[in-house]
Amino acid sequence: RITLGKILLLFPRKIKLFLKLIFSNIFIYKKINSRFKYVYYPLHYIEDGQVRIKYPEGYNQYELVRNIAKNIPAGYKLIIKEHPGFIGQYSLRELLELSKNPKVVVVNSKTSSKGIFPHSACTITVNSTVGYEALFFNNIVLIFGGAFYKNLPGVTRIEKPEDIFKILNDEELVKKKKREIKDNLETAVKKLLDSSLKIDYGHLLRGEKIEGETRELANFLKKLAYKNS
Repeated sequence: RITLGKILLLFPRKIKLFLKLIFSNIFIYKKINSRFKYVYYPLHYIEDGQVRIKYPEGYNQYELVRNIAKNIPAGYKLIIKEHPGFIGQYSLRELLELSKNPKVVVVNSKTSSKGIFPHSACTITVNSTVGYEALFFNNIVLIFGGAFYKNLPGVTRIEKPEDIFKILNDEELVKKKKREIKDNLETAVKKLLDSSLKIDYGHLLRGEKIEGETRELANFLKKLAYKNS
């Protein structure tokens, strides 16, 4: 049987990506309708080691999206978007199937998360930095895995998709979490940044010498130990 996947194998990578984007624009991508309430789940890399380690149950991203959609309350729809570093590499068949789900909206891969947050009441992720950004748009954040922002106001760690319904269906809890963000986020972020060190880890990826970064880290840890002693 001839399938779209088999046809695409005949083309060079760049042309294949171009054809996938055309197909997605015609058959998969939808627009956000302001009449609905939304929850946002940004897709991770399919082979994301962070997902494998921190939430192996969600390693199959497509199945996780189906489970999230199944567990959001009535009146909500789920927005999903391809990771900007993985555009065109997700399964077209899976994305097409997800787009047929009446509770799922697959938005154009070029859409910025900043354009999605104002439409979303909640952002769900394993540990993506998109969750951190979402807090600044008054989105409550639900995380399946550990993230550097896990203790910030408005963030809740969940164990399974079924937890989503309980949280979003509790209006008082949602209001409480949004108040936390409004009242305490700025102070909490300042504390987080004060206890952080900016390092260009790109040197590690490029195999370059990192003596300078090593010294900076050692001095930072000394200061931190002295401050907390």
